[in-house]
Parts: sequence; C-alpha cells; structure tokens
Amino acid sequence: MRVFLIRLLTRRSPARPSPARPAPPAITDLDLLRALGCDE
Repeated sequence: MRVFLIRLLTRRSPARPSPARPAPPAITDLDLLRALGCDE
C-alpha cells in the first residue's frame, strides 16, 4: 500500500519543477493520512 502511494506521489509531481511556474497541486499530507486511514 505504501509503495502505491509513493508511486502515485512521484507520478503526480514533476521530477524537476520549473522555478518560474509553480508546480501543479500534488497530494497533500492530509490526503496521505486519509489514504492511510489516520485522518484527524
């Protein structure tokens, strides 16, 4: 399950975000916690 989350994160976030253009909204820590079932 954790490997899947890591792959999803690396897939959604670009390897090298351009400094001029902000990176697209990636998965937040809250989304990760919810996926792990520990949302508070």
